[in-house]
This record gives sequence, C-alpha cells and structure tokens, in this order.
Amino acid sequence: LLLKSLQDADASVRYCAALALRHKSGPTALPALIALLGNPDHMLAHLASDALAAMGSPAVSALLDALQHGSQPARLEAIRALATIGDRRAIPALFSALDEASALMEFWAAEGLERMGVGTVYFQP
Repeated sequence: LLLKSLQDADASVRYCAALALRHKSGPTALPALIALLGNPDHMLAHLASDALAAMGSPAVSALLDALQHGSQPARLEAIRALATIGDRRAIPALFSALDEASALMEFWAAEGLERMGVGTVYFQP
C-alpha cells in the first residue's frame, strides 16, 4: 500500500508514504525509492533519500549506482543519503565527488567523509 501511495495524485499522500517508508521499509521498497531520487518534486525526492538513508547498508549499492548514473538532482540526493549512512564502501565515490562543480555535492561528500573519520584537507589551486 505504501509503495502504491508513492504514485498517488495527491502530493500529501506521496509525502506521507515516503515518510512512512523512512520508518518501515524493506528491500522491496528499494527500487521505488531509488526511482524517486530524481523526481521533479524535490520534497518527494528528499523524503525518498531520507528513507534510503534510514535503510542503511542495504541501500548503499543502489545509491552508488544512482550517484554514478543518475540525473544531477538524483545524484545530489544519493550522495546526501550515502553521507548519512556512513558506509565505508562509499569512500571512493565521496572522494570523487569532492571535484564536482556543484557546491552541494562537494559539501555532502566532505560531510560524509568527515562522519566516517576520513578527514581531508582539500586545496583547489
């Protein structure tokens, strides 16, 4: 029912479903949540990212794929979730994102590395 509600015509129903999935989701919700990362409704994309972050390690592989192949908005939500999860498998991708043109991408990359205790000194010549 929650997964179906993510496609509801009413935005508030979609938001409530994504928020509920943050607190109770499993592997079956993973593809639907990943697909929402690039949704034009930024609130829904943000809530999907939060739900994926709450899912933790099981979401890391799909988030890394979204970071590599997704649209720019999807990549931003993916890196935010990866930074929140703090899984060490994301370290190479977070380091790569330090060179992004987007200040938000750089921020979340640095934040994720810092949360994992991989502090960096980064100089832009």
